Amino acid sequence: MLARTEEQEKVYKDTLSGHYGVHHLDKRISDELSRHGQNLQTISNDVASNFDQFHILGHQGTKDLFNSVKTYLGQLSHPKVLDLGCGLGGTARTLVSEFGCEVVGIDIVEQNIRMAQELTKALKIDPNKICFSSAPATDTNLQDASFDLIILQDCAVNVENKTKLFGECKRLLKSGGILAFCDVFAGTMGGVVLPTYWANKAAISFPQKPKEIKQMLASMRFEEISWNDYTANAIEWLKSQEGVEGGFKLQMGDNYEKKMSNTLRNFTEKRTLWVNAIFRRNVEIATL
Repeated sequence: MLARTEEQEKVYKDTLSGHYGVHHLDKRISDELSRHGQNLQTISNDVASNFDQFHILGHQGTKDLFNSVKTYLGQLSHPKVLDLGCGLGGTARTLVSEFGCEVVGIDIVEQNIRMAQELTKALKIDPNKICFSSAPATDTNLQDASFDLIILQDCAVNVENKTKLFGECKRLLKSGGILAFCDVFAGTMGGVVLPTYWANKAAISFPQKPKEIKQMLASMRFEEISWNDYTANAIEWLKSQEGVEGGFKLQMGDNYEKKMSNTLRNFTEKRTLWVNAIFRRNVEIATL
């Protein structure tokens, strides 16, 4: 795959930011907090967790994902975690406050990083255990072998160059570290109908076949621990979100009804799949 030119990269970033950088996000959040009798000075974790995680299964999905991987993290009391595509930082805050992790959140959309920082400060999360930065998931500029766990939730689908993405994950994981993702994959029944919650244009929608991703990760010496098709779970959860104020609707922004309808159609017609997977980075053995 040819590398993008500087101009192409700018167009990609602008398109992605246009999709995920919801118009009037501050007001949407303010209105949602007001609905619960709160504001940024009085915000509670319970209310924030209803809208600050823009991925399938939301807050409960994050807890389920971490519970499924913690067995493979050994006896680490404070695992260091990278949340790629962190959005408003809800996953990162959950991992810090509920599981004792130390988390770095990365997102290419600068508006999301700013709001993640504001919400984290308002919720009084220990700043020594969490930080956020704006960068592409494929080029984070973070130190080699610095994480025990990398999480991607509905992030890889927006990255065209999966080899570069997972190569960056391998670089950043410690030997034996865990890669866990829940994401959209290409199905068996034709092209994706847009717009959806993960993309408004084909220029930022890159679902890939499961077999291709498995082969790619194997070639990088990632060991597959689990691979589960949770498309049925995704459909059930999305239906439960229809018409719910706040939540998924808040971050989906404009054209919510069309995005939700198309998302359900893609999953129901097997145009796309929603997969939960866990891989382990190869354990490197020092040689004399």
